[in-house]
Amino acid sequence: MDKNRLTQILLAVFVALIFISSYVSLTNYNTQQTTVSTSPPTYFAQGFAKAKVAGYGNSMSINFTCKNQTIESGASNVITANLTKLYDNNSIFNFYSAGSSIPIEPGNMSAYGIYSFIKGKLSAQQANCISASAITILQLPAIVNLSVGTQTNQTHIPQGSINQSLQLPLNYTIGSIVRVKFSTAVTSNWTIYGPINLVFLR
Repeated sequence: MDKNRLTQILLAVFVALIFISSYVSLTNYNTQQTTVSTSPPTYFAQGFAKAKVAGYGNSMSINFTCKNQTIESGASNVITANLTKLYDNNSIFNFYSAGSSIPIEPGNMSAYGIYSFIKGKLSAQQANCISASAITILQLPAIVNLSVGTQTNQTHIPQGSINQSLQLPLNYTIGSIVRVKFSTAVTSNWTIYGPINLVFLR
């Protein structure tokens, strides 16, 4: 066998090996891509619970509801002056005026503490025409009653879903109990499958 013939055979074998290797890789790739995980069937469920106020987030706002502009102007001046003091000692990190609302970023003082401090600096008339709300951390009970249609069952809330955040009026101290309505999806064995949506009931 001459040298040219041997070279041609070796080249043909090399090309064949590359083809086979590419085919195997492509087959494995397609097999991995077509692997599908199916979600279990779920059902809409809802219920009611008593949740505990566990803390506050990093966002709150003081809102003006004054019908008298003179009273509102006076309240605004007092609030701004005292928020500036709280900013200077790091009790709050930031605040700014946005029309009839003053968004505030709490610092070393809780949202409830800030609002209580501010209300204490206002006259009765001024205090009566402001309100406040904050991102509130609510701790749900570990076991709740859930209803799917006419069926009701006790269900465990996953540990990672016990704490929920909701914008609430700043009327509640930490440890207070509030009523909420919640909805979620459950599987056929009443396991919560998905996020929990809360509605505040006061």
